[in-house]
Amino acid sequence: MKKMQVVLNRDKVIREGIYDINQMQHVVDEVFVEENGLVKGDEGYYYAKEPDGAFERFMTATFTLYDSDWLLDNVDTWIWYNSDDYPEEDCVEDAKEFFLRWREERRQDESRKRASQGALL
Repeated sequence: MKKMQVVLNRDKVIREGIYDINQMQHVVDEVFVEENGLVKGDEGYYYAKEPDGAFERFMTATFTLYDSDWLLDNVDTWIWYNSDDYPEEDCVEDAKEFFLRWREERRQDESRKRASQGALL
């Protein structure tokens, strides 16, 4: 079964006081449930109502949120379970680590680009 777990780091968000934890959770729920028709379960899990189109709904939700610093900096767990035909443990991907790594690579590329443009001046 395809599912995704997104758990915010509640203690960190409250301690830092930069964001409203309830508003953050509302946005995550809105993207997964209201905009993409997924079902919210316990412990931050989101499920597809039906297997048809589940992958597309999860990816649409993911790509709506993946570039949001407010989420990446404050998510404790973001796991993608991409399993329909295989044992679940063989189909688990850490979306948090993937997108943090992607963000860092993008920032390094932008920094190199700015440095090379400055060298041309």
